[in-house]
Amino acid sequence: MLGLRFRVLVLVPVILASIVIVVGIGIATRAGPWSIVVAVLGNAFGIQIGYLIGICTAFALKPKRDGASGGLTVFSCLHRAASSGRTRDKN
Repeated sequence: MLGLRFRVLVLVPVILASIVIVVGIGIATRAGPWSIVVAVLGNAFGIQIGYLIGICTAFALKPKRDGASGGLTVFSCLHRAASSGRTRDKN
């Protein structure tokens, strides 16, 4: 899972490489243009969802600093992922 090791910018080259591969396979199999477009969009969507699942997995496995208990939801995962790089101590 990409989300366990890399930042979000890794998605750009991964999605571009997958577009080249999917289009190449579509041309090689003589698929229609709309079939190729749907395959490219589905592939890009799947990569992004996999990255999101990786981020949530990373935060679920990471121990909490404040010792608070509570279940991990998608919204808490996204909130923690969004705020993790922005909260810094001013000391």
